[in-house]
Amino acid sequence: MDKDINILYIEAESFPEGIVDAHKKLHALIPFIKDRKYFGISRPEKGIITYKAAAEEKKEDEVEKLNFATLVLKKGKYISITIKDYKKDLKSIGKAFNPFFHFLV
Repeated sequence: MDKDINILYIEAESFPEGIVDAHKKLHALIPFIKDRKYFGISRPEKGIITYKAAAEEKKEDEVEKLNFATLVLKKGKYISITIKDYKKDLKSIGKAFNPFFHFLV
């Protein structure tokens, strides 16, 4: 990424099962803006993968109005995985991490 991005997020209750619910909650509360970036952010924490459904902050008052958790994605290099048609096979999200999991914990 070329620059820092301020994001608002909702943490999934579980991984990968809670991902869809987290995105549903996020999209119900954050209005769609064509040029807004959306993210799924996952990382290992204490031997498990946590997941955040996230959206780029576009207006300064969104955080206060919507009472979201926030973080800054710092510019730099990240590992990313594209999963096509994940809704057809929700377990594909968890399976995508299997080859990398031993590096993450």
